[in-house]
Amino acid sequence: MRAIFTTLLVTIISFTALAQNKKEKHPTLISIRPIQLIYGTNVGIEVPLSSELSLKTVLNYHHFYGNSEETYYPSRNIAISPTLKWYFRESVGKGWHLNLKTFFGYFIEKHPFGKYYVGGGIGIGWIKPFEPKSRWHFFIETNLKIPYTFGHTANENDSDNHMNEAVGEAIYFILASPASILEFNLGIAFRL
Repeated sequence: MRAIFTTLLVTIISFTALAQNKKEKHPTLISIRPIQLIYGTNVGIEVPLSSELSLKTVLNYHHFYGNSEETYYPSRNIAISPTLKWYFRESVGKGWHLNLKTFFGYFIEKHPFGKYYVGGGIGIGWIKPFEPKSRWHFFIETNLKIPYTFGHTANENDSDNHMNEAVGEAIYFILASPASILEFNLGIAFRL
């Protein structure tokens, strides 16, 4: 419950900063990660808190399923991920930055690892406009995260081939889900 409250508080702060940013000269960025469109939706908003600090909040919805011939558990899930970014070489929206990330989400169906997940992590990224005066930006980010799962789990009787399901889900959970341990992002951002 504390994690839900903290995540909601960070989200409220980010939208408050967005409202105050109308008077600032630092850019607000709306971002997507096109590779994530394979699994579902991924939309982020990054608002500056100062010339070097920003708060980015990302909303993920994955509607990933293995097909009926494969033996994956359904992995539909939704997550919110607030990230504090420190741009250490240039200002917000340009150059290298360090990330401090939190996330909270839940799997819509029963899942072998638990119904809910929460965690945090650290990372590094880089963002650059396509052209010097362009509103469009390209970014690369990588994060190392520690997820914690809890809640009701799927049991072994849910399927005849639970070992293959668990392996398939482990691969998704470790590499592709919003609660992945290692996160690598390529994306596009638009400056408002």
